[in-house]
Amino acid sequence: MNGLVAIAFACLFKNQRKTCIVLTALAITFHESAWIVIPIYFALIFSKSKTSRFLSYSILLICVIFFRQISTILVNLFSFIPGISDQIVSYIDEKGGIVAEENYFTILKGLPYYFITIFAFVKRNVLKDKIKNYDKFLMISFFCSIATLLSFYMYWMWRFAAYCYFPVVVFASIIYSRLTKSKEKMMFASFIVLTLGALMVKLLIQYYYIYGGIV
Repeated sequence: MNGLVAIAFACLFKNQRKTCIVLTALAITFHESAWIVIPIYFALIFSKSKTSRFLSYSILLICVIFFRQISTILVNLFSFIPGISDQIVSYIDEKGGIVAEENYFTILKGLPYYFITIFAFVKRNVLKDKIKNYDKFLMISFFCSIATLLSFYMYWMWRFAAYCYFPVVVFASIIYSRLTKSKEKMMFASFIVLTLGALMVKLLIQYYYIYGGIV
């Protein structure tokens, strides 16, 4: 599923939109959460416009601040989509919004992606002309970061971020290849590798104890 979306993003970058649509439709048949990539596609298509980018970033930031209120509206708007109503019924509170939680540790999963996003924003003026589709990559990275932050309110939200992991890592690798200062390259790569490594070890330990572990 995530692989199909990753290829779909690549096709969109190459303007192979028919293939992108087919791959996205296939991904949706695996899990309804893949619907989220459709508005992302529209944001990417219009990412050349400064106004469009500003609007997209603003909407995502507003979602973080007013998640509880916005979730109620979105649930009512999209509950008609086949499979979505069945999926979200257990996450709905008495007011019709998504049940909000406080998952402090869950948002730590996004550390490498927050770093990539912030670094890419800081270096945009230097790198945008050196990296093709820079603003598209940056928008995907920003969405990935925001979706992970939203998992603070609802753990399930990290699934949306997971659809962007592959293109964000590709973005990071391209940024690394375009950096010219050795210390900067080492800092950039070291932080990403160390945080991803730490998160992987944490996950493996969790799996070890959840599925057997030491009796």
